[in-house]
Amino acid sequence: QFLNKYQVKVEAKWVDDLKRTVYERLTRTDLSVPSLFQVLDEGQDGMVDVAELRKAMPKLGLSMSEEQLQALLPGADRDRKVDVLTFIQSLAPRYSGDPVPPEVREVLTAIETTFATGCKTLLDMFLRFDSNKNGILELNEIQQMMIWLSTRSDQYAKFNRIDLAAKVMKAFDTNESGTVSLLEFLSCFQPAQHAVEDYGHQLVQQVAQAIYKHQDGLRVLFYRMDVSGSGGLDRSTFKEGLRSLALVDRTLTDADLELVADFVDRDSDGTISWDEFLTAFGLGSVPVSAPASGRASPAVLRSALY
Repeated sequence: QFLNKYQVKVEAKWVDDLKRTVYERLTRTDLSVPSLFQVLDEGQDGMVDVAELRKAMPKLGLSMSEEQLQALLPGADRDRKVDVLTFIQSLAPRYSGDPVPPEVREVLTAIETTFATGCKTLLDMFLRFDSNKNGILELNEIQQMMIWLSTRSDQYAKFNRIDLAAKVMKAFDTNESGTVSLLEFLSCFQPAQHAVEDYGHQLVQQVAQAIYKHQDGLRVLFYRMDVSGSGGLDRSTFKEGLRSLALVDRTLTDADLELVADFVDRDSDGTISWDEFLTAFGLGSVPVSAPASGRASPAVLRSALY
């Protein structure tokens, strides 16, 4: 068991190094969104697979083995296609530029908060601010973003400053090219662990709400997902079950579902047991809101899940 855990850690490190290499090649120049997608998504279907990665890597001056190409795809379903944005987000490392001043961090937090309530993805947010539609962000667009943010809340009114916009631009523009690519934008929002946990709890709550509204009880849903009858759900089966039973919003990405699986699979053994499923969705460990049509106490909601 110790050796298995050690092997996982070693594999995770070389995969991270591999992703960092691809990311650095992609950010040497500020590829526009269309150009970035064209490099990765030759079939232009919004998805990327190993065959497309195999063709994309030489364009970046890279040569990779089949094992390395497989490892680049996020999640457990590496033999399938992954949507391009999920793949791009999986490449972006945590922010590694100069230390961000508190006032800039406050702006980034405001963007994250606004994104969570107003846009489906960070790509939507990026494209919203790309007013000239050239696939990159320039200083004047960052300034417009700050003006827009300042109108969203009284506490954001202080963001309408040209000097602050320049500081935000510096934080985004890690390769100092004078423009901001999608990859640079995404890397500023690779969250700290506490932010990952908060977002993960939100996703689990969303699934719990869907389960609450489902006509079947919690145990019935678990065994409907357990098509093999093994008494446990591997991650792939769990995610497929959520999708097939319409328990998650169609806009959730594979990465989102992988995060839900991380939270439910408490012992990280790759299999979700009935006890883990019950703990996540049946014992109130995640706050569950009542449907908009009416309020219900947590006790009522928990009993309804059975």
